Amino acid sequence: MFDRLIHRWLRVPYKLYVHDFQTPKQPRATVVLIHGIGSSSAMWQRVVGRRRIDKTTRVLAVDLLGFGNSPRPHWKTYDVKTQVDSLVATLAQQKVDGRIILVGHSLGALVAVHAARYYPSLIDSLILCSPPLYHPQGKDRPAERQLRALYQKIIDKPALGKVIASDFAKKYKLFNPGFLVDESNLPIFLDTLDAAIINQKALTEIAELTMPVEIFYGQFDPVIINKNLRKLAKQKHIAVTKMLASHEIDKRYGQVVAQAINRHAIGDDYGQA
Repeated sequence: MFDRLIHRWLRVPYKLYVHDFQTPKQPRATVVLIHGIGSSSAMWQRVVGRRRIDKTTRVLAVDLLGFGNSPRPHWKTYDVKTQVDSLVATLAQQKVDGRIILVGHSLGALVAVHAARYYPSLIDSLILCSPPLYHPQGKDRPAERQLRALYQKIIDKPALGKVIASDFAKKYKLFNPGFLVDESNLPIFLDTLDAAIINQKALTEIAELTMPVEIFYGQFDPVIINKNLRKLAKQKHIAVTKMLASHEIDKRYGQVVAQAINRHAIGDDYGQA
């Protein structure tokens, strides 16, 4: 009851679980890692493991609301605004200041874009991995409508959602280590799919940004619309790189993202090997 009073009626954002990978005494920049749908901060080990990130950079990974070790309120709408409200409140709690670089995978990329759009003074740059960037509904293209129709089938038939989120997804490398969807969080997974991915405005929002944005995606990623990313690449502040990969961040993908983090944080390719 008290929890609902504070967070529902007084609209105080929930604080997210934070995994502190490294915090130097005087960080040159802070990197905040944001996972994808159904996953958790554990997925970033492939990126930050083996001391790939320069030791002068602070590295934090959050569990988004509803996933991992973060709160799972069942009355919330799990759209990107809700996630960003909790993200910003959590960064304040962690006393994060100075240069902030957001690194998001899949859903996390959409959250990062929304945060940068509405809190531009806080964010220095973005690194987006496998971002499912679509036009708003009503203006979407045939390929986007097909993906939205698939997502809607998953929502309408939760049993299908469980299959997609387990064997099929693992077989085709759609999700990273740390991905977990079961009876306890399936409703949140489906609500997030609807509110944050089907009903998104990220493609419009990212075009309005002026900060540096670097995008990575896999050639064999089934949820990416290549044409949208090629169009974004024409903007001066956006760089797009296609890799031999699928949706998840595998070992090589992780190495490339680590190099990008070091470029954004210290202007270096530290830890390239």
